[in-house]
Amino acid sequence: MKIDVLLIRTRSDYLEFAEGFVEPPQGLLAVAAPLIEKGLHVKIIDQRVERNWKEQIESILKEKPICVGMGSMSGPQLYHTMEMAKWVKQVAPDQVVVLGGPHVTMSPMQMIDSPSIDIVVPFEGEVTFLELVETLANKGDLNQVKGLYFKNSEGEVIKTAIREGLNVNELPTQPYDLIDIKHYTSNVAGEPSMGFFPDRGCPHICAFCNVNEYFTTTKTRIMSAENIVKNMRSIAALGVKIIAMGDSNFLGSVRRIRQLAEILANEDIGLKIKCSGRVDDINRLDDELLLKLRKVGFYAFQVGIESGSDRMLEFMDKKIMVKDIVSANQKMKRADIIPLMSFMGGMPGEGVEDGQKTMELMMQLTDDNPNIRMTNLQLYRLLPGNTKFWQIAEQEYGVKYPENYEAWYNIWCLGHPWLSEKDKKQFEMWDLMSYFIDHKSVVEYYNRWWTRLLVPVYSKVVRWRIRNKFYKFMPELAVVKWRRGDKIYYDFYPDTKESDRKVTPEELLNDKKWQRTRGNSYIKNDYVKGAYANDAIS
Repeated sequence: MKIDVLLIRTRSDYLEFAEGFVEPPQGLLAVAAPLIEKGLHVKIIDQRVERNWKEQIESILKEKPICVGMGSMSGPQLYHTMEMAKWVKQVAPDQVVVLGGPHVTMSPMQMIDSPSIDIVVPFEGEVTFLELVETLANKGDLNQVKGLYFKNSEGEVIKTAIREGLNVNELPTQPYDLIDIKHYTSNVAGEPSMGFFPDRGCPHICAFCNVNEYFTTTKTRIMSAENIVKNMRSIAALGVKIIAMGDSNFLGSVRRIRQLAEILANEDIGLKIKCSGRVDDINRLDDELLLKLRKVGFYAFQVGIESGSDRMLEFMDKKIMVKDIVSANQKMKRADIIPLMSFMGGMPGEGVEDGQKTMELMMQLTDDNPNIRMTNLQLYRLLPGNTKFWQIAEQEYGVKYPENYEAWYNIWCLGHPWLSEKDKKQFEMWDLMSYFIDHKSVVEYYNRWWTRLLVPVYSKVVRWRIRNKFYKFMPELAVVKWRRGDKIYYDFYPDTKESDRKVTPEELLNDKKWQRTRGNSYIKNDYVKGAYANDAIS
């Protein structure tokens, strides 16, 4: 069977394994669904999990598909995507290569400038990509396809009309039969799990978040309860036991939540559900509804707390205060719903006194609710877009948008010019220490005898340090920093030598092939490119 459209998911680097599993290529599945509905033959090749991806791609390119499509995320995946596009053009110089995804949406002109890219599709791609494929197949006029950047015969970049936002309730279910599902279901929680993203956009304008930059409309579009359940049935049929609703604000519609609770009370789909929600949304749900949600399978809420400082919460336009966070935590405790809370530090305008308040709040929340799971205090990463923090960084600290897309191979390329070196080191220290405030998350993730033995003990040391603001003489952090990266290296790259795995920051700055990964760990791209599939692009 001749393949009409080839979709390639390039690897990101070993960080995608840090979450405990490889996420299905959700974006490619989404754009493939309308194509399949029209009777086109689509092939998805995932470089992360398929050992013979190179042979498969070469074979399909010989048949001259209508186009090759790839996604893009800022950071290491962008590097691998551009390397893949370059290689595809070497194998098949006349092959049309199309690029979509979040980074393209952020930087369409930079990406179309690459000689390896023929067309870019920013924003939502489901309908645009279908129309593009049909137009290419019929040798039609690309100017008539909304939502494109492309090069004409003279090499001039053409931007077509903007496409309006899609109706998520009109989109087909994702064609999971295009992938081998065993590569993607996670057993980190003890049962196979998978993510699902039913909604588009967010009604809030938090100072640090650029999620709405990826859509052509500011209107939030939510999937109906009936269609969510329809997709849940498809996912349950794969053998999945836990579904993670990956949207920014799944609990935002109380009406839909009530409808979901009613439907699921009358139909046992066999899925446990975790979803995202804001503190104020959780506080709007009464205890009776929360208990009903728990009964029908909602077992955990992912909640972005960000800060324990009322001053910073107001500065971030979060529209909540610390007392609201404490209240939401107690509501989840009463309903036996696990809070999965995330935090950030080192933001523009934030001082170490604000960070100290966040660390203290993390301890308080854990004391109030023993079931809580929380992230570390993650160092803030600046995101470009029409956000308050970007404007501050640009106007007050002289941050400039990188002149070329290669700079985005390093997701930390914009730095933290608003932080003094002393303050940055303090936030980096909290980043490492905060893993142990809630010691359960570390123990469950690593699942080693020594973590079960040592982590609860070290948690008491960390808590003593935070209460007494004593952060001097902390040699143990070197072990934590090493082990944080070591978990990934040994689990997925057991045969590598230490010299192949770690380099210094100075080497990174002098050699573009070295990419920053998590914390102060580094890994060589030449090795990453062959990590899982075990053969790099040559």
